[in-house]
Amino acid sequence: MWSLIGYCRNSKLRQRFKKLRHPPKILLATLTNYAIRPTTCEVVDFATSQVYYWNMASPPRLFENGSFYHVYNRGNRKQQIFLGYKDYERFLNKTLEYKKKFNVNIVAFCLMSNHFHFLIQQLSPNTISKFFSDLCNSYSRYFNTKYETVGGLYQGRFKAKRIDKDEYLIHVSRYIHLNPVGLFGPSENLVSNLLAYRWSSLQYYLSSGRNEIIDANVILNYFSKINPVEDYKKFVISNIEVPAYPDIEHLVFEE
Repeated sequence: MWSLIGYCRNSKLRQRFKKLRHPPKILLATLTNYAIRPTTCEVVDFATSQVYYWNMASPPRLFENGSFYHVYNRGNRKQQIFLGYKDYERFLNKTLEYKKKFNVNIVAFCLMSNHFHFLIQQLSPNTISKFFSDLCNSYSRYFNTKYETVGGLYQGRFKAKRIDKDEYLIHVSRYIHLNPVGLFGPSENLVSNLLAYRWSSLQYYLSSGRNEIIDANVILNYFSKINPVEDYKKFVISNIEVPAYPDIEHLVFEE
């Protein structure tokens, strides 16, 4: 079944779509100048600039512009998807690349050895789907080539939950930033280990250094104007062994 999902008047559109030798016949019989992007099952009609979606098995997920989402995925069969620091760096470099390409606002993230979390805002139609599609596909190709593996790297499509209340936003960011706690176990250095974790956006919240990937002000603006960084730090590490605020249990994922 076809459904109209929007319009695209990008002059470079042809470079992003591939013509299929045997495309689906539904609807296409009425089009004379079109192209298909197989990875997302999108079809563009160049005559009208209308973009259609077709996929019977996996219907499109609709994300609202301006809304925030908690996005998560993990390795297939819970396998590791980051085996060394260069893998983490590769993933973050691609994150920045595709953030610039697609109109999304990343508020927080955490990369763990076998899964990742993002707190992300959609700013233009369909950009969250495109962002994660390109990011995950690109990294999967890199991983399979580097480690000479085949098959799917992830456990299906990424999962996303819409954050429907402002008060939940700061608690989801805290939950994401507390993900590494389980790596350290009971320790007197638990807080310092958490704050030093390299593959989380928490370090950028707590430092004066700027970072191109995240927009920490979305969260920090909820805290005092005098010292929002210190207030957020206290908020995150308070009761550190209880990572999830009870009211956001519907917004977190089993890992």
